Amino acid sequence: MNTAPDAALPDPALVPVSPEVERRMAAAIARLEDLEARIAQWEARMAALEADPPPAPMAEPTAEPVGARLERLEQRRARTAATPPPARTSARPRAPRPADESSARALVHAAWSALDVRADQSVELSVLTDGFAGGEAVVFTITDLADPIRPVAQLTSRADAPDGWVRVGWCPPAPPADREQRFLSMRVTCGDREAHAPVLTVHAVSLD
Repeated sequence: MNTAPDAALPDPALVPVSPEVERRMAAAIARLEDLEARIAQWEARMAALEADPPPAPMAEPTAEPVGARLERLEQRRARTAATPPPARTSARPRAPRPADESSARALVHAAWSALDVRADQSVELSVLTDGFAGGEAVVFTITDLADPIRPVAQLTSRADAPDGWVRVGWCPPAPPADREQRFLSMRVTCGDREAHAPVLTVHAVSLD
């Protein structure tokens, strides 16, 4: 049995401490200090909120009764109906309408007498006018699709047929030496009106 007095025990401050223990103690003290700082921040925020509380949320607007809304709309409609519309003013006078016959001056349909011919066969070009006559010039412009810039031919006739048809006979040229076929388009114009026909296929004449 140990009956030695307490004064014989070593002083804790004089007991050596390992570096690892010192490191852990320093880390624990740092965490405690950080926690105390956060608690102080929260206490400051709570004090500020108690001194200046946020405004109360606004109440939602009540919906307008259906009957009151219908009455308000009816009053607005009555005011609108009682107000005369403003007078219309024109910035410039309107141009006079063209003569009634101009509405009938149209090219209705352009066509070839055949859509597949040989170069030694003649073909008839025709266009149906919308009943107008009077000697106006009708121009048939034929173009090769391979060279649409330069027309192959341009034929002119007059819109004076009693039945409204304008017809022109024509013999298409043979395809170039390096081609067995050529495809021709036709555009018919009369003043500012125009019509187009389907594509005409012209085959080279066989020498066999």
